[in-house]
Amino acid sequence: MRRTIAAIAAVIILTGLGVGTAHARNSTPEVGPGTSIGLCTITTAGHDARGNAVALTAGHCMFSRGQEVYALGIGKIGHFAAWSSKWAPLQSDGSDDWAVIELDRGVGISVKAPNGTVLDHFGTPQVDRRMSKYGQITGTTTGTIAVIANNILKSGTASLIGDSGAPAYQGTGIVGLMSVITLGAPASLFWYSGIDGILRELNSRPGVIGYGFTIG
Repeated sequence: MRRTIAAIAAVIILTGLGVGTAHARNSTPEVGPGTSIGLCTITTAGHDARGNAVALTAGHCMFSRGQEVYALGIGKIGHFAAWSSKWAPLQSDGSDDWAVIELDRGVGISVKAPNGTVLDHFGTPQVDRRMSKYGQITGTTTGTIAVIANNILKSGTASLIGDSGAPAYQGTGIVGLMSVITLGAPASLFWYSGIDGILRELNSRPGVIGYGFTIG
């Protein structure tokens, strides 16, 4: 039996109850891959087809529709504006676990993760190849994609609570985001939602915030 370990903390994430309120907004705040948003992590940031500034994270990080989002050290950065058709509070099966944040005016965008890796495009995941991820809790970890099934990248690339939404990448291309920790075999213990499926659903919905998402 599996469960989304990070969702245990989602009751208190991003509610605005002190998250970000103790920090004054920097004069030129930036968000990007690996940015901490309470107890989750931003996958990437960029713009949609209409020019809206947006960011991507795991859908199970969203507790309520339209919820405001706060980044540690910055303050309020925006609100959830679009999400997976499979969205449900505190739940995820890993196959389609995403939500789009519409960023506030004045919030800048970075394509560089805190570990210095530049993640400047969406890639296509490759089985039996090394995959890394950067999460706010465990930092950089690396493993191999053992299986891709139902848009889930099953890997030994380790994560912990707080890493949900963390960008998973091969080379400089983002191939998924951290979603589920399972009780399975070590080689496929960690499940990442594949970026291919996320973009497929997002781009099937013209008019929503995030449609036509591009990085940077």
